[in-house]
Amino acid sequence: MNTAKSILRVAIVLATGVALLFPIVLHASEKAPCPSNIGNIMFILDASGSMWGQVDGKAKIVIAKEVLTGLIRDLPDNAVVGLIAYGHRRKGDCNDVEELIILGPLEKEKTIARIQGLSAKGKTPISRSIRLTAERLKHLEEETTIILISDGQETCDPDPCGLVKELKASGITFIMHVIGFNVTEEEREQLECIAEAGGGEYYTAGNAGEFMAAAREVVTAPTFTGGYLKITTLKEDHPFAARAYVYNQGDNKKIKYKKTWYREKPAIFNLVPGTYYMKVTDRSVTPHQEQEIRDIEIISGQTLEKTVSFIAGGVLKITTTRDGQPFKAQAYVYRQSDNKKIRDQRTWYREKPAEFQLVPDIYYIKVYDRKTKEEKEIRDLEIPSGQTIEKIVKF
Repeated sequence: MNTAKSILRVAIVLATGVALLFPIVLHASEKAPCPSNIGNIMFILDASGSMWGQVDGKAKIVIAKEVLTGLIRDLPDNAVVGLIAYGHRRKGDCNDVEELIILGPLEKEKTIARIQGLSAKGKTPISRSIRLTAERLKHLEEETTIILISDGQETCDPDPCGLVKELKASGITFIMHVIGFNVTEEEREQLECIAEAGGGEYYTAGNAGEFMAAAREVVTAPTFTGGYLKITTLKEDHPFAARAYVYNQGDNKKIKYKKTWYREKPAIFNLVPGTYYMKVTDRSVTPHQEQEIRDIEIISGQTLEKTVSFIAGGVLKITTTRDGQPFKAQAYVYRQSDNKKIRDQRTWYREKPAEFQLVPDIYYIKVYDRKTKEEKEIRDLEIPSGQTIEKIVKF
């Protein structure tokens, strides 16, 4: 194995979400530049059954193979490449993980042929694929970067995040970055934990364009020489989880997104030197609270800390009764100043009243009994910060 100092140390993990990288296949004159001195690259391709899902009318596995083929063709001849795939041979088998190309000098046509021969079938054993990758890298003295790209979470083993921590503690030198595409909150938390455990960054991608941008960044980015932005969000002087979005102030391009409080740690963004702004959103209340901070100057080698404080919301509980007994109606909450509807929900669900987390303000409610077509309205409901207001509406 060539251990020259010039090794780029990139390993790309293509899981289900990599399918949306297809916009990166551009005309020759538009292709993102590849460093000419790339070293180790390990691909892990998700070929599980979910890859037959459609994206813009095309199967994700088809798009993924096209994108990976394009990436292989664009790599310089001195790249060192390996390929691992999972879920491509058997349905329901968590051990369906196979090393298709042993890590070594790039053979483009051979590697492309293996990629094109894959067919999506089985499960998503992310942990076992990472473990096999680590096994192939443990003899290397230089640090390797692994980049996991996924639109979902592990379906075989319970704790991929714990596995990454274990592998780091064992002395294997690697950094793991993760790109999550269009994932749920639960899936995003697992993927973000994997990145944190691997000493890397989590990149969010909500659409194909963001996915392409994240992929370009992790594939072509040089060694990081920027600074850091540390963000903490507070409510009643206590940290809580909001959402922070960082934008390039020059062109308003969204750069990164993170939860501001995760596993009792604030969000930390690594950014190239420049001027940014951020939008921080509290989604725990309705309507969502948002604050914007502009002119954030990032300087190489320095950490800039920002704290954003939000007002604590209040709680409105609504119970509907008929003949003294709770029953299910529909409650609609409006902001009284502009008659804007904020939310609606059933007033009795699983033996619990309707509960609305609201920004302090004055509201009114309309409660509708669909059975009798009867409607009642209550106005001038002031919701104070940190307090719970309970209303019983009798039919």
